[in-house]
Amino acid sequence: MSPTKKLVVSWAILAGLIALGAGLRFHQITKVGLWPDEFWSSVHLATGRGAAVLDLPAGVLFDPPPPTLLQGAPPWWHVWTGLAGIVHPPVYLILLRWWMDAFGSGDFSTRAFSAVASLAGIVVLFDVLRRTVSLHAALLGAAFMAISPMQINLSQQTRPYPLLALFGLLACQVILRIERQGACRGRLIQLGLAMAAMALTHYFSLGGLLAISAYALIRLRGADRRRTIAAIGIAGAIVLICWGPFLWQQHREFFRQQSWSLEPSSGAQMPLIRAAAQTAAFLFGRPGGEMAWLAPCVIAYLLPLIFLRRLPQLMLWWLWIVGIVGLLVAYDSINHARLLAYDKYTSLASVALYALCAVPWPMGKWPRWVIPYLLLTATAIATVQRIQEGPSEDNGDWRTMAVTLDRLAAPGDPLVFYPSDFWGPPGMYYLAVAHYARSSHRPIMFLTQPADPAAERQLSKFRKIWLVGPSAGQDGADYLPGWSVLFNRGFPNSGSIAEMEKAGRRTTTR
Repeated sequence: MSPTKKLVVSWAILAGLIALGAGLRFHQITKVGLWPDEFWSSVHLATGRGAAVLDLPAGVLFDPPPPTLLQGAPPWWHVWTGLAGIVHPPVYLILLRWWMDAFGSGDFSTRAFSAVASLAGIVVLFDVLRRTVSLHAALLGAAFMAISPMQINLSQQTRPYPLLALFGLLACQVILRIERQGACRGRLIQLGLAMAAMALTHYFSLGGLLAISAYALIRLRGADRRRTIAAIGIAGAIVLICWGPFLWQQHREFFRQQSWSLEPSSGAQMPLIRAAAQTAAFLFGRPGGEMAWLAPCVIAYLLPLIFLRRLPQLMLWWLWIVGIVGLLVAYDSINHARLLAYDKYTSLASVALYALCAVPWPMGKWPRWVIPYLLLTATAIATVQRIQEGPSEDNGDWRTMAVTLDRLAAPGDPLVFYPSDFWGPPGMYYLAVAHYARSSHRPIMFLTQPADPAAERQLSKFRKIWLVGPSAGQDGADYLPGWSVLFNRGFPNSGSIAEMEKAGRRTTTR
């Protein structure tokens, strides 16, 4: 087969892998509703309104309630200036805002943005591997990324991780082209843009940025190295100039330890164990038992060092995994935290593992491709299991809670929200209800403690009110003394609603 025909066939196979990946990503993409990391940290922040809704004063009845959705939202550039007190950079939110302006802010639309970014990443990974290893390896790497259960999971959430992986792959593509073809102005600009986009998409990109810088120092020579390092430095300076003042507004949040991320009883070895198990999660969607993560762990951390002389193109991928995972190991060890328990925080490293798993390792008398195909088969089995199980519902049933409340509450019934020890301020519940409610004109009130006389006077003119929070049926008497519960219902891993009536009033219960 001629090289041209071989390339055409490879691109045709890639198109089939993209179609397969698209089917896996869009299948049941809205089966589970949005949860706070989506409707708050992504959709709401993309409207440009910032965190103002979480800082509304308690005990004040708002009628009409404050807006939260896209209609009437400030211009998109308010996203850049409205992230004080948040620990997210702006690029993903701005791009999501443009996407929402074009396609709407529904669950399918916002999650489709992640799915499209993930599919684009498959194409870039294929192109990188075909240029540096072979067409065969490129197709295998694309297959790993197309069917990986972890990539499917991330593609079905309105979160920045697929976009971050795309920017990371673009940066890897450029630095490898610079190594092979030289550091011309166009490639240096592309590298600077890709690395700046990484830095402004998620702060956990730092490990990848350090990996690319280290690779440039180690692998490049002479003028190419000097120009590349200068381009990286200029890109970093521009990022600091443009984003530095807003980063300073956020810096206190980096040192505020949140209870969910702490694990005081963990030993010094736990971050290392989780770092080893993460490699299996990249392929199979979950760490699994020791034998399940042994092979991915060896391929990620050990084999590249053994075969580095024979396969120097492996260095970038090894540095990529070690830089990204290593920073989180250091963070968890210093702060007794458990961020490594969540594979999304290290998901940027997964693309490097797909590349390493696609390499034909020279393992003595073994067939060169036996390890890649065994791992691909195991990944496919995990994918079938993921399809059978469907999307995880561990993040709560916020959609059903909001829709149920919207259906049961009368148009004029006020909604009273109170905080959760885990999910945070009462505004989090309000954002969930506002995202899914068809009627957005009900009066609302936030409470952080039992209603005081001023709040009681505002609520006493209503015949019924609805309390929304973690355990509304149990907490109703605490937050609304003098009111009794007529009806309550809880929803898994999210919260509950309770219909309340002033004691002494006669109302027909449900």
